[in-house]
Amino acid sequence: MKDYNKVLSSTQSFSTFILPKDKVKQAIEARGEFEQEYTLTVTVRFSRPVATASGSISSLTQTMKATVGAANNPDPPPTGGNKRPVAILSVPDSVMAGQEFLVYGADSYDPDGTIVDYNYGTGPAVDEVTGKYGFTWYPLSEVGNTRTISLVVTDNDDLSGSTTGKVDIEAPKPRAAITVLGTKKENRKVTLHNASIDLATHFPMDPAKTRIMIQAVSGGTASDIKYSGSLSGVNDKDVVFKKPGTYRATIYVENNVGYSDTAQITFDIAPDQPPVPYISVPSQAYRDPDNGNKAAAVLDDLSFSPDFDYIGHRFWQYRYDSDNDGSFTDESWTTLSDGNESRVNFTPAKVGRYEIRLTVTEEFDQPTIDEFVTAADRKSANTDTQSAAEKIVTVYNRAPVVDWSW
Repeated sequence: MKDYNKVLSSTQSFSTFILPKDKVKQAIEARGEFEQEYTLTVTVRFSRPVATASGSISSLTQTMKATVGAANNPDPPPTGGNKRPVAILSVPDSVMAGQEFLVYGADSYDPDGTIVDYNYGTGPAVDEVTGKYGFTWYPLSEVGNTRTISLVVTDNDDLSGSTTGKVDIEAPKPRAAITVLGTKKENRKVTLHNASIDLATHFPMDPAKTRIMIQAVSGGTASDIKYSGSLSGVNDKDVVFKKPGTYRATIYVENNVGYSDTAQITFDIAPDQPPVPYISVPSQAYRDPDNGNKAAAVLDDLSFSPDFDYIGHRFWQYRYDSDNDGSFTDESWTTLSDGNESRVNFTPAKVGRYEIRLTVTEEFDQPTIDEFVTAADRKSANTDTQSAAEKIVTVYNRAPVVDWSW
């Protein structure tokens, strides 16, 4: 049966279960009852892959079971035209010891009256179930057993109906899971989070037994994994990875009755890309007699970070072609500004050619752990690779103005 509607929820009904007559007869003669287990598999397919903690998935599948039975001791038919109530019981096909589960009889009904009493038989289950529904759980000693839960409903005419369901009791194993939070980039804070689940709430995980293990798969080494303290007995661990690469985190959890589970996740740490420096420099400027014969040139920083960090420091320099030989290689750099200015006013006094250089240094735009990073971990770059023609300003004397009138 398929539902092609693109909806978040879908309901299908399966109201008829066919019991083979010969098998029913043989089982009742041999054991007094017959049971047939049916398995229902539901698969949901997504229109596009969905990212999860364990990787990308394109579908989800869930299997459920239902047991239908018949017995050789049916209730005798009522007299006087009254109809018996119909007992309907819903219980899970399997639970863990220590896991609370729902025993649900509220779907029971009486065709010609009202149900006034619900009587459940839950065997060695710990908590009593009363009313239309309730929760109970099985102790650790029941692991490996299959228990029958019964329901007898009685109506206002004192007529009754009954039914049963079976529950397999499994070991109370925790479900381990670990997730990676934060920015997965070198020198940033990454948090490994214990996302494990206690299904058996009466046998919870022992926090002291939790262990996290981290290893380098490729690109980095064990020495590139930095954290403080212990990896045992913690639910969250902040880590800095000094090198890009592929890493793996494994978590071990154990509950208070000794059952355990492990899970792992493999993830990539991206490289921190350096900034892209770029400056805007006017090609020429003129000395101004009204400004002490100094020229005026406005220099603008147009640098950016390709991976969304921000420019934390700007260091402006210039050098002057003092011998006017067309080359700057024999000239020394002079500091123009070390104040992280994105716009600088350059006021040279001499006529000639000046080359401008800007060195930009990024600051992290995401959290880090200061004790594991240094100034050298901040990426920097300068404008040495920018076209020379875009970095040179030539200063001229302004031509005199001649007035021939007298």
